[in-house]
Amino acid sequence: MGKPEQERLGSFYDLWVLKESYMKATGLGFRLALDDFCIHMSEGITVERNGQIQQYSFFLTQLEGYKLAVCYQCKINCLKRSK
Repeated sequence: MGKPEQERLGSFYDLWVLKESYMKATGLGFRLALDDFCIHMSEGITVERNGQIQQYSFFLTQLEGYKLAVCYQCKINCLKRSK
């Protein structure tokens, strides 16, 4: 059986703000298609594009009922810290 509707909605907004923050961090914005990359949220948060994990880190939180995500590019392997 699937997740309850409220949990599914929360997961949708998490994914949306993470994707949007990555698109902005690349400098491409909506010129980068939403289906050109994948956000993985199992063990931390990672982004995959063209079959490769990208060197970006994320911060995901909620503020006054709104979801907020910040994405930044790492110069050194930061994937272990991205949670």
